[in-house]
Amino acid sequence: MKKIILMITLILCQLVNSQMRTLEVQFKDKTIVKASGKISGEFLKYKLPNSKKEKVHFSEILSVTIYFDEDKKTIYKYFPIKNTKKSKVFEEIIFGDVSLYMTTAKGYNNPGGAGMNRIEYIIQNYYVRRNEFNEVTHLGSNQIFTKDFRKVTSEYFKDCAILVEKINDKHFGKREIEEIVTFYNENCN
Repeated sequence: MKKIILMITLILCQLVNSQMRTLEVQFKDKTIVKASGKISGEFLKYKLPNSKKEKVHFSEILSVTIYFDEDKKTIYKYFPIKNTKKSKVFEEIIFGDVSLYMTTAKGYNNPGGAGMNRIEYIIQNYYVRRNEFNEVTHLGSNQIFTKDFRKVTSEYFKDCAILVEKINDKHFGKREIEEIVTFYNENCN
């Protein structure tokens, strides 16, 4: 019995430690810290070697880079959302004159009623930001019923007539948000 309890304890300790990732935090005062940690809502929980865990709100941070392995890293930043009083933590997808950011949330659907298996789906909301502004603008999501995608993107990129034409001619749709931002950065500056 003691061996089983010991095994369960070791497995749980491994799971708890595996959630912490190697990261680099750049604070607004230009301090850079390398630590292990994780993002929890609008907070970053991190631990420096030989010290206790710390928790800091993203409003005090310029960026957090999480390293998954030698080749894969993800950058997170905190911005206010245009036309709202909200700010959020965003994953940076493309950095350029216009940068693309994303938030991810999970949703659940229970098609068979109580007691049946529920289906999980991922909701990805996309936001863009011009370098000269601090706020992000919501462009759309990966959901089927996104309102006015062409109208919103055409308005946001109105300074690039060729891109607006491609959006309105359905050359670019809401599933090509990354291609739209890349096209703008490469052809419309």
